[in-house]
Amino acid sequence: AQQYADASTAFNTASRLRPSDEDLAFMAVIAAGKIPGAAGAGRQLSALKLMAENHPKNEQAQKMLALALGAAGELSASEASLHVWGPLASESGEAEEYLGIVSALRGDYGPAREALRAAGASDRDVRLALGYLASLEGDTETATAVLSDALGSGGGKTAEASSRLGHLYMAQGAFDKALPLLRPAQSERPSDSTRFFYALCLETAGLGDEALM
Repeated sequence: AQQYADASTAFNTASRLRPSDEDLAFMAVIAAGKIPGAAGAGRQLSALKLMAENHPKNEQAQKMLALALGAAGELSASEASLHVWGPLASESGEAEEYLGIVSALRGDYGPAREALRAAGASDRDVRLALGYLASLEGDTETATAVLSDALGSGGGKTAEASSRLGHLYMAQGAFDKALPLLRPAQSERPSDSTRFFYALCLETAGLGDEALM
């Protein structure tokens, strides 16, 4: 770890001395990312901020900064960076999708929905996000319909989305629909929560023996 810390310091110093050199800026980011723990994350975020400041038209720099800020919980700063990255983004709707997610995390469900819809309703990940959003708002009917449609459109089932839809079906008493979703979810992404809901669903469906296995 020490060699990465030394490399990070060296590249960061060189990047400050030669701010127009994008390669040095990227190397500073990469080296910092090799440092384990919070120290590495902090250094990498600082390197990303410097890179984005020195290279405001670099799409990758702005994207990486926006995502790193979001991962660090700096949601307002992440949102501001997403607005900078948006006009530079090569993939249509990508920045809007992340904007929707950040807005949802902040509890701003209206703006979140607008941003996600602007990202493109045909995108499966966007539809999954809209389904999550509806469930957060307590709109069970819409959440169930959107998540079911998105999961059934191909691309494989994600454990998290399957688990969320399974919980929604359970809340509606549709245990026959919940079980096929919760069974793979609890094995792919085991946790006390997924195991509990899976066992509860089995018990309610009259399959208590399987719940004990």
